[in-house]
Amino acid sequence: MNIYYSMKEMNDNIHLEEKKKTGLYPRIITRRTVFLDELIKSACRRTTLSPQEMRMAYELILKQMIEELTIGNNVCFDDFGMFSLSATARPVQDKKEIRSYSIEVKRLVFRMSKAFLKKLGVVNFERVPPKFYKNKKK
Repeated sequence: MNIYYSMKEMNDNIHLEEKKKTGLYPRIITRRTVFLDELIKSACRRTTLSPQEMRMAYELILKQMIEELTIGNNVCFDDFGMFSLSATARPVQDKKEIRSYSIEVKRLVFRMSKAFLKKLGVVNFERVPPKFYKNKKK
């Protein structure tokens, strides 16, 4: 099955009017969101694990991942990618103006591995057909 895309205009909010970048970029059209329970059920069809065992394994790995991140470690899933945290705080001029309690987690950063990217490289793209939008609105 192909991934649908459409072409969208660039929205340049950074540059001055005379230096704005223009053009089109491809935007992937998401068909739907697949939630964890469905992933677990699909994965269980390929293994001898029950959905409950798969859920427990997922929860155990997630808890361990959170524990590792909260002590300052990165978490790497070998052929998938690496997770790390980034921090934020209010802007200051001097290091002494900020205390540790003023710093908070900004986001969880994911860096895809080259091996995983290579596996995604076999994806086929197709411009979204007009009938796709008609079907989505119903």
